[in-house]
Amino acid sequence: MIPICQLNLTLLPEVPENLKDIALITLFIDSKAIPYDKPNGQGWLIRTYSDITELEEIIKPSVDFPIRPFQLKPEILGNVFKVRGNHILF
Repeated sequence: MIPICQLNLTLLPEVPENLKDIALITLFIDSKAIPYDKPNGQGWLIRTYSDITELEEIIKPSVDFPIRPFQLKPEILGNVFKVRGNHILF
């Protein structure tokens, strides 16, 4: 599996209450077949880390993959959605 997305929540201007104990989220996927309907751990994997201070940088896998890295620039836009009951409306 190769890492496809990392979200460093410590750099966000605001974090939802239910994610406050998570510092980093990483998404890995199988480099040969995209797992559309598989559960977590079968062809794809989400890992969460509560502390990033002891993480070590790993060497990028030598897999030819058509996705290029880019950095997100988070900003608060105000209320861009409404919550009605248990549903979020955009």
